Amino acid sequence: MADNNLADPEAALQAGSKNLRAARLEALYDLSLAIFSAVSIDQLLVDVMERVTGILGVDRSTLFIVDREEGILWSKVAQKTDPIRIPLGSGLAGYVACSGEVLNIPDAYADDRFNPEVDRRTGFHTRNLLCIPVRNRENEIIAVIQAINKNEGCFDREDEGFLFALSAQIQLAIENASLYEDLKELFESMMEALAFTIDARHPTTAGHTLRVRDYSLAIARELGYPGNDLEILNYAALLHDYGKIGVPEAILTKPGRLTDAEYGSMKKHVVFTQEILQRIKFAQRFRDIPAIAGQHHERVDGGGYPGGLTGPEMHPMARIMAVADVFDAMTSVREYRQPADPDEVLAMLRKETGTHFDHETVEAFARYYERSHLGDQIRRRNQMAAVMNSEPSGRPSGELADQAHLPANPA
Repeated sequence: MADNNLADPEAALQAGSKNLRAARLEALYDLSLAIFSAVSIDQLLVDVMERVTGILGVDRSTLFIVDREEGILWSKVAQKTDPIRIPLGSGLAGYVACSGEVLNIPDAYADDRFNPEVDRRTGFHTRNLLCIPVRNRENEIIAVIQAINKNEGCFDREDEGFLFALSAQIQLAIENASLYEDLKELFESMMEALAFTIDARHPTTAGHTLRVRDYSLAIARELGYPGNDLEILNYAALLHDYGKIGVPEAILTKPGRLTDAEYGSMKKHVVFTQEILQRIKFAQRFRDIPAIAGQHHERVDGGGYPGGLTGPEMHPMARIMAVADVFDAMTSVREYRQPADPDEVLAMLRKETGTHFDHETVEAFARYYERSHLGDQIRRRNQMAAVMNSEPSGRPSGELADQAHLPANPA
């Protein structure tokens, strides 16, 4: 017996329409779940627009973000074309961004508001299009969704309804991404402010924290660390000396050599660092920051402090920071001593591999050092700094006191 739906064109059309509605509802449901679980909002939006293209049956879809400060629309997601930047009010998408209207244009070139510049530049031909504004909670237009060239016929009311429903989900995704970026900037600025408090307390060593951060990141890049790990290392390096707020100022700024008792107090700064950072409610992926920061004076042979950890027991990022910290301490100008020549310090690092430092880490630093001409940069910096410093008093610094056991230490 023949299928009645196949025999009846109207029934087949209704069945196809039901299937399309079901697919669109499924897409909206999937998006609502994805928004709250997405690791990358950018990739989520790319995936969403690809799905829009498939469900609507169009040649391409674009998500424009409104930048009112710059007075432009820019393509957050642009399929099959280079990124697009257009002035607000220009073209159909620009018109929607300013007016908030829904534009369903059956013949683009018959509409005076259409700007054919992108078509001329890309060789694409726009036949019809649908533009929908995306509004935030304050009813401000923050984006525009544009679908171009429906494969069968023109855009209809159901297409408009689907994009309207989708715009509410995209609004959530965009605002979540914006909130994430705001929180990330706040977190980064707080980490930098904490690091600045150490420099403010001991101006002589100002810049040490940022240089250790920069050297550590350079080593990690040489070793092929991914972006997420670089972010963790960045924060750990910024905070590696934060425990010095628990060291008496008289010890930090003492012009002469530290006594054994004073040196013992200085060494406690890594314990203070770890204890303080453990009180911060870091996100799960940043939970290793206290341990990394607190291990930067450990040695791969177990002769470091505070835990006497060996190389395999140390966090890999702490092994990186140990190299960066010693190198900067020994090559920096202080009022109580002259800096060591950076080439000599690099040679010392290599000599101390297997005892103080990890071999692979030192060689990664050496590659960066040679490629970046870091030695020349440091010499120029020290020449300028030396003019502002008094004659050395012969006392190891708070940093160099920690490295005083190194045989090649020129302090």
